[in-house]
Amino acid sequence: MGEPAPKIRRTIAEWRAWEEQQPERYELLGDEPRMMAGGTAAHNQIALNVAGWLRERLRGRDCRTFLSDVKLVLPSGRWLYPDLFVRCGPWTGRETAFADPVLVVEVLSASTAGVDLGVKRWAYQELASLADLLFVATDRVKVEHAVPAGDGSWRSVFYTDLSQAIRLEGLGLALPLAAIYEGVPLEGEAADDAAAAI
Repeated sequence: MGEPAPKIRRTIAEWRAWEEQQPERYELLGDEPRMMAGGTAAHNQIALNVAGWLRERLRGRDCRTFLSDVKLVLPSGRWLYPDLFVRCGPWTGRETAFADPVLVVEVLSASTAGVDLGVKRWAYQELASLADLLFVATDRVKVEHAVPAGDGSWRSVFYTDLSQAIRLEGLGLALPLAAIYEGVPLEGEAADDAAAAI
């Protein structure tokens, strides 16, 4: 295991240098890093479903899908590890961080939903390049799609039907909920609907 985040004052640059030496991933939203927790199989499957769907549709374009091993740097210099994000533009393959996502997706879990829907939401909304922000539930069909309204505010639409698709304006794509939840065990009636929709 890596060195635990010590309770000392460091600059953001010092924390980032410290984090890059750790085997675990740490996010920095406040004054001290927070170690990233593992997820469930459903969490993992949803992230893979969305990443795979995006990868196929972005083939031949100058946009790439990145999973949770690559950090997003906020305007403050602090950073987060979203479950996945898409950015467009040149890259070398040696980057460990980007600051210009077009799409960010957070897959919610019981242990992280409060942070994801609270402070992480506000942090992502500081990114000027961000056109689409998705929060995906793992226990039922429910996706929140937040988009900038153009006046500094954000607008959210909730999707709860597997027959729906989410229009990702930043990428010009429509992401079907059936693709997000493909192969994911859901409770009761939603599980039957998921099987039928695929």
